[in-house]
Amino acid sequence: MKHYFQTRHLVPVLTTALAITVLLAVVSHPFVISWPDGVTVFSWNTPGLWLITATLGLALSGRTEQFEFAGARSLPLLRMLNVALLTSAGLTVAVALSAVNLLMDPTSMTTGPWAPIRAILGLLGITLAFASFLDVRIASLPALAFALAPLTTNTRSFAGGDIVGFILADAQSVPASAFAFTIFVVGAGAFVAFYSERQSPSTNQRALRDARARLR
Repeated sequence: MKHYFQTRHLVPVLTTALAITVLLAVVSHPFVISWPDGVTVFSWNTPGLWLITATLGLALSGRTEQFEFAGARSLPLLRMLNVALLTSAGLTVAVALSAVNLLMDPTSMTTGPWAPIRAILGLLGITLAFASFLDVRIASLPALAFALAPLTTNTRSFAGGDIVGFILADAQSVPASAFAFTIFVVGAGAFVAFYSERQSPSTNQRALRDARARLR
């Protein structure tokens, strides 16, 4: 277990996440986007949580393929612990940024002061889902699309918009909250059940480089 978590470089990843959290707290202030049918008022720290998601996502993979070779058991329990640790770190960041939002004028933000919690759950869930079959280094890119969508498109103007733009949906939006929670559960379950170090492109590339180095 110790080796498993050491290979994921969790200390540097969590340290980087802490530094990004401080940056997001500094730049936190209400921002207004005007649409023909209303306005969206939010704090920049909510869409900025994608940076935290991308950073934590890098700790999903490591050099543990030797444990997953034929004849060795897979590591679903350790993957579950890894996801739990990263989720705890993400939620801690979200709660901290929500506290910052409460120090501002929380009633002025249409997304509500607790929007970071909904955002981190949804963005992590999307990243985990795609990390089940994509290289973890790019698995957070689909989550970036969800983070950018409500900044560039009036997602409230079409059916299902609260799901597409869940991170900046109104505070009372049930579809947005339900989607964030559901996609997190689905993503975490998919990663624990289906991810394999043997199928990781980054692992295969590292193994190839190591084999070439040994042959030199």
